[in-house]
Amino acid sequence: MRERAKIRAEQEGKSVSALAREAFEQFLRAG
Repeated sequence: MRERAKIRAEQEGKSVSALAREAFEQFLRAG
């Protein structure tokens, strides 16, 4: 159960970093 939570946390971290990277690229294009 703890491992499953760890895996989900890692996946969420990846998705968060991917969203941040996408937002940053959009910001660069807008600037």
